[in-house]
Amino acid sequence: PNVLTQATRDNSQWQATAAGTGDFADWLVSERLMTPDIRRSFEAPVRIEVLAEGAAALPDEVAALVAGNDAAAGWLRESVMYSGDTLLVHARCYAPERTLAAHPWLMDLGANPLGGQLAQRNDVARVAQHYSRSDTLTAGDARVGAGGWSRRSLFDIGGAPIVLFEHLSAGFVGVPRQTEDDAS
Repeated sequence: PNVLTQATRDNSQWQATAAGTGDFADWLVSERLMTPDIRRSFEAPVRIEVLAEGAAALPDEVAALVAGNDAAAGWLRESVMYSGDTLLVHARCYAPERTLAAHPWLMDLGANPLGGQLAQRNDVARVAQHYSRSDTLTAGDARVGAGGWSRRSLFDIGGAPIVLFEHLSAGFVGVPRQTEDDAS
């Protein structure tokens, strides 16, 4: 089974703090978007592979987070991010129909990372984020492997919600996060 397909567990599997995340802490706890920092921190070129994209039923966990009358249906985008041949992130983004009506560009990302697009907007806020060991969500994923951490984030884009699940692979271990502030 896929790590994020099964990521619709009760909230007891998610923790509000990143206590115990060790090597992943810098990457998990920041409210900054990861994509720009990944591009600065990894030497090999970063690329996105879209695994699935299209209309989808929203899992109960997502529907509860985005609360609303239209929370049963929406859009799913599943992708993986690599630096060279190293898998870094396996992500799933869910957007309810009301978000798609306000932001149809979410359906046209193609191979562009969501984080890169969100970073260009001034109406984006991360409302909440929670953390979980990936192996508590499922037994693991062939693409990502065991031993990583997952982050679940609720974003507000100009008043419209999306939920983003990100599984960070062991490819982050030992790689310090280089931010825009570090470059100045």
